[in-house]
Amino acid sequence: MSPKVGVEPVRQAQIIDAALRLIAKHGSHNVSIQSVATEAGLSKGAVLHYYPTKDSLFAAVFREFFRRMFERCRDTMARHEDPLEKLRSIGDWLFDENDAIVSLGYPLYLECMARAVYEKTFHRLFHDWVNDWVELLKVAIADGIEKGDFVDVHPEETGRAISAFSQGVAFRWYLDREKHSTQWARETLRSYAEALLRKQ
Repeated sequence: MSPKVGVEPVRQAQIIDAALRLIAKHGSHNVSIQSVATEAGLSKGAVLHYYPTKDSLFAAVFREFFRRMFERCRDTMARHEDPLEKLRSIGDWLFDENDAIVSLGYPLYLECMARAVYEKTFHRLFHDWVNDWVELLKVAIADGIEKGDFVDVHPEETGRAISAFSQGVAFRWYLDREKHSTQWARETLRSYAEALLRKQ
């Protein structure tokens, strides 16, 4: 195996991680290829070799970040047998301000949403993000229905409702912690999911 084959994934990971940190801290419009190169300890040419434009780099950054988020979410949900606890577990870690993924996640997610308003690439990324979340929720909801724990709802539509509700709670928590505490966020999301799904 040539040394270049082994080096390329490492270099790409360096670039992505550097860009993730900078975008989360400064916003993508304030981040340049040169600043990413400096943060990654590489030359600008090395970054451009893998990502010839800023947009191609930033799209790769958001895709990779969303992949990490879903992997973490799947791992968190997999620790629970009870379908309602699977759903509740999402809120437990999404509202953990000390979690490294969470602290990067909110600025990146808000950044992607802002760009999605005007740019097709980011609109597609946001669309895929939402649908992937709904799919995770749908599987847990269908499992709860099959086990007889949940009322007979439409799993995908209910997943969309929980996803949208979660997003609203998450933004309130992230942007206005003074009035929307971690306890409030977790309890609000738990109560909503239980009211929608749990048999009386």
